[in-house]
Amino acid sequence: YSKGVKGLDLSKDDSAFRLMRAQLSNLIDQRGSETIKSLLNDDLFDGFKLINIPDEIANDPERQDEVQDMILDSIMGHISTVNADGLKQYKAAQVAKTGSGSGIPGYKMGQGLKDDLNTFNELAGEGMGEANDIVNSLFKKVNSMTTDERIPESVRGPLAMQRFASNDAPIFRQEISSLIKGQMSPSERNKFMTKDEMFDLFISDEDIVNQLNESTESKDGQFTNLEAQEAFNKAYGKSNFYYDSNPYDIDIADAYSISNAFFDLADISTDAKNYYKSSLVARKRNAGLGSIYWHMVSKLLLAVQESCLQAISNGEDEVMVGHLLEHFYEINEGIGVHKSPELYGAFPTDPYSHTPGGKGAQQPGMTGQVKEDVISRFGELGVFVKHGKLYFNPCLLRKEEFVSKETNFEFLSISKENNSIKIPINALAFTYCQVPIVYNISDKDSLKVTFSDGKSKIIDSLMIDSETSDKIFKRTGEVIQIQAYINSLHLK
Repeated sequence: YSKGVKGLDLSKDDSAFRLMRAQLSNLIDQRGSETIKSLLNDDLFDGFKLINIPDEIANDPERQDEVQDMILDSIMGHISTVNADGLKQYKAAQVAKTGSGSGIPGYKMGQGLKDDLNTFNELAGEGMGEANDIVNSLFKKVNSMTTDERIPESVRGPLAMQRFASNDAPIFRQEISSLIKGQMSPSERNKFMTKDEMFDLFISDEDIVNQLNESTESKDGQFTNLEAQEAFNKAYGKSNFYYDSNPYDIDIADAYSISNAFFDLADISTDAKNYYKSSLVARKRNAGLGSIYWHMVSKLLLAVQESCLQAISNGEDEVMVGHLLEHFYEINEGIGVHKSPELYGAFPTDPYSHTPGGKGAQQPGMTGQVKEDVISRFGELGVFVKHGKLYFNPCLLRKEEFVSKETNFEFLSISKENNSIKIPINALAFTYCQVPIVYNISDKDSLKVTFSDGKSKIIDSLMIDSETSDKIFKRTGEVIQIQAYINSLHLK
């Protein structure tokens, strides 16, 4: 605290921090194991207790170095927090000496806001500049990968995405995390984690590992990375970052999104946060940036879907396919229809061109987005046509889409009549050329095609012959329902 009130910020002066830690470590070494026991059992000072170290570690003579490191980490964490409190007093004293005002319209100035704006303005500019640098580096990296002529063009896109997701995205997430944590209260920093840090923590839990191995469909009995990712997403939700174990939305390719989080989590007053964040919205609007172009999201989704299907068709390795699927599902959740009215700026089922930051959706109309969303959805359902034959390959479809209880499916028939059919558990339904198709999870692929004359045809595959397919395409009304039995191994 005394160093903080003198202006020494331990979070930025790494050498001072390491020197203090080394001094403490030497003291403990000199005093021996009795000092460690004392630190474990006694309060170091009022209101401060060390972290709970399990007895099997604390009492193991061979793990004393590990115990000492845990003790030092706990003490230094507390010192950082106390130092930050002293630093606030130092900053307030500096402002009081200068007597400078803020000159910011629209605010009734309070001492906390005035102090924060005077001491944080320079840091705010540096933070936004660093956010821009990170995003520029990201786009340069992606561009260099997608234009690398040494890689065959047919696999350049999927390979670039796989490489970026596995090698580069974690690095950019860590850079963003370091930027944001640099202005957070030391006591809050451990609550903010990247997706990668959260996932590593998740799979380090022995109970979770056992559950994953028990439920895996892998032949060797060991859970796959994709299965672990799905379990993690189900437990914590999908996000690049997490705060206090909850998703914290930051777009790593958007400098404004990064800057917004930088201000939102900074150790400044709420009024100061609101000032900087509202200024950021105004900058976005004036620059014409920060809009979400819904049609572009749909175009990206379709392009990534094509890459996924190509990778699966080419028999690419499971890790690469898993990364591509992760991107596909994540982008799919960014489609406007999946957004709240507040974020979309209108009814999400109505097509609009774009939504600028701080405004409602703009330019209504039936854009090409609708066409691409329909194509993407049928691709996700696995409905394809080859050589005039309709066939099903739902290799992108997730099991979670199948109903967990019996329900009714209503549709408009070819004769323009409102019809309804019952959908059993572990099934889903949709129409194709106004013919209802029901997917059922099974252990074997097969089809049952029902005709208007009451007859039916059983097919021991997921491909319909040319003649029957032609009747469906031409909507003759002769085919009235298709029951598809899907091997569960096809599904995600």
